[in-house]
Amino acid sequence: MTFGQRLRKAREGKNLTRKHLATIVSKSVSTIKSWELDVHEPAKELQAKIEQRLGLPLGTLSNDTDSSMIEVLNEFNQWVMSLSPEEKKIAAEVMKAFMSQRSI
Repeated sequence: MTFGQRLRKAREGKNLTRKHLATIVSKSVSTIKSWELDVHEPAKELQAKIEQRLGLPLGTLSNDTDSSMIEVLNEFNQWVMSLSPEEKKIAAEVMKAFMSQRSI
């Protein structure tokens, strides 16, 4: 799947028009269209910004992660987003503890 195909799929998955996505990332509708048609591709830094603005795991659009990992990260992201602010703090502490043990 190309960058443009991944971008369009992500945009449509979020029920966004090209115009709305253009507003979110401060670009023109024609720029979004050129990306989706694979005429041009944004710089990696801008791809990361788009992923962040769309709530996608890093690497989703650039295909820097494999599809199974993307699915896992999307599911994890949904779990985290469903937590209360207090639960998010607890989850962050648990993850920090896990990572500190892992690096030993």
